[in-house]
Amino acid sequence: HPDDRQRSIEALHLFDEGNTVKDFENRYCCSNGDIKWLSWSATFLEEEGMMLASARDVTHRKKSETALLQKTGELNTLHQELKAAIERYQVFVQQSSEIIWRCEMQSPVDIHDNVELQVVQLFQGFLVECNDQMVHFYGYSFAADLIGKQVADFFDPNETVTRQIVGEFIKQGYKMHRRLSMHVDHNGNQGYFFNNLVGVVKDYRQHLLNVR
Repeated sequence: HPDDRQRSIEALHLFDEGNTVKDFENRYCCSNGDIKWLSWSATFLEEEGMMLASARDVTHRKKSETALLQKTGELNTLHQELKAAIERYQVFVQQSSEIIWRCEMQSPVDIHDNVELQVVQLFQGFLVECNDQMVHFYGYSFAADLIGKQVADFFDPNETVTRQIVGEFIKQGYKMHRRLSMHVDHNGNQGYFFNNLVGVVKDYRQHLLNVR
């Protein structure tokens, strides 16, 4: 192969200097246009004054390695794109002027259970993500101080309106848009919010994203 000629010449020079050539790989052009990879091992027989060389066809392995490198490159590209998308999402959440949070359920929620049972499970969910707006509203310093706490720690399950809103959210197919509610911050001040609730069902595990 034209691209391997110089490397092959250099390998022969090493051989001429008394070095043993082992596992040297180069390509050859076949008469039908195919390209074959050969892996060479060669040694010099001093008494006979001859070179003993053998080669084996490693074309299949080289093609597999090339395909693997290409696949690895594609995966690396996808990884970088996913990383960039996650970073953009995190910036969007943190810089939003609205309270944004996400919770997950402790156990899978059967959306066909009666509403009251689903309400109980939702309040038992735990916070897995929130932005600084929520952190400041509830009087904390860092998001890490909230992560892992139950939903019931922020929204009173015994408060009539709150419980009614969660029930409506379930009945409407785990979706709600601009539903007014009242919450009390860490100083005891009342705050009124329009809530947008979105539930995502995946493998029967309920994820909840709230924006208000």
